[in-house]
This record gives sequence, structure tokens and C-alpha cells, in this order.
Amino acid sequence: MKPLTLGLFALAAAALSSRPSRASARVEKGPTRMRPVNTPSSEILPLLRAAALAHDVALPVVLAFADVESRFNPDAEGDAQWPFKVAHGQSLTNWQRHVRDNPHFRDNPWREDPARWISYGLFQLLSPFHARANEDPRALLDPTTNADRGASFIATLLRRANGDAEAARLGYVGCGLDGAHCDAATVAQVRAKFRSALARYEGSDAA
Repeated sequence: MKPLTLGLFALAAAALSSRPSRASARVEKGPTRMRPVNTPSSEILPLLRAAALAHDVALPVVLAFADVESRFNPDAEGDAQWPFKVAHGQSLTNWQRHVRDNPHFRDNPWREDPARWISYGLFQLLSPFHARANEDPRALLDPTTNADRGASFIATLLRRANGDAEAARLGYVGCGLDGAHCDAATVAQVRAKFRSALARYEGSDAA
């Protein structure tokens, strides 16, 4: 990911081609504090329905993304070490590159707290790319906020992928819409996991 001065959607769009891939680690481990549930609760499902409707994304696609990302756990938190890792070919940590040296977060009160800048919530939104300029990254733990921003990002990816949900999924995890930023095994794993999740919700009562 490269520091940008533009807003959220510019950041997200740039992330499609430049964000460091998180697929390998996430496919193997997934976010921490997840619960083994494959159906959204009665509190979460209405939020996902509303977000899907607001951003014109098919509900089964939204459900599949949330399932794969967090198993519908609004309290899920991602890799605690991500802010301190150095991406391949870089000399600075993820936090240094995407938060400390990013003018977008120049006045953010939580800028100097690296551990705070991880992935959060239903859609495991990576906070340097989804938090507002002066917002606490942990605001992404709010289920309504997370559902809305997650569905919005999915909608952006789908538009760029001409409606191809699997390509959007690859973009979401940092492989790029065509999978060029990940190895073949990772691309196949991401596709298979998402395809399986999507099949669960197409035509289901939840959707």
C-alpha cells in the first residue's frame, strides 16, 4: 500500500494494485477471536442486508465475504503483528508507510499507536485503508460502520471487476483482480474458499 492524500475510496482503489498481499497469512490463520459460526446472528443479518441494498451488491456476495473474513464475528481482530511487519521490497513497517508517513492521518490522535492499526470487524477492514482521517481505527469494530464500509468497498471492486465476484475477492485480499500479486496456490485457495462460501448463501433463507 502507498500513502495517499486522497479519501477512502482513492485509497481503496489504489490498494487493488499496490497493497501488500495478506492472502497467504489470512487464508491459513484467519483473524483472531473468531467464533466457529457460518450464519449471521439476528442482530448482524439486518445490518448486512441494509449494507448490501445501500451499495447495490447481491446479498449472497456480501454474506460470503463476511463469512470468509470473520465468520460473522463483529468483534474479530486481525493480525496484531501486521503494523510491525515489513512488506517484501520495502524498508519501512506497514504502520510507518501507511499511517505515520501518510498525510491523510497527519492529525489523527491515534497515529502514534501502531498496535491500533490492524484489521477489524465483520469484513476485517484494514484500518489504514478504511478509517477516516481523524477517526479511531477501532471505530471499525462498530458493526453498522463495518458493514457499510465493507459493502461499499466490495461494490467498488465489483465495478472494477465487471461484476466478477471471484475477481473482486482476489482484489479484496491483495492478490489483484487478476491474481497477479499472489502465487498460483494462494489464488486457487482464495477462489475455492470464496466459491464454497458463496454457494452456501445463494438461494438460502439467509439471503
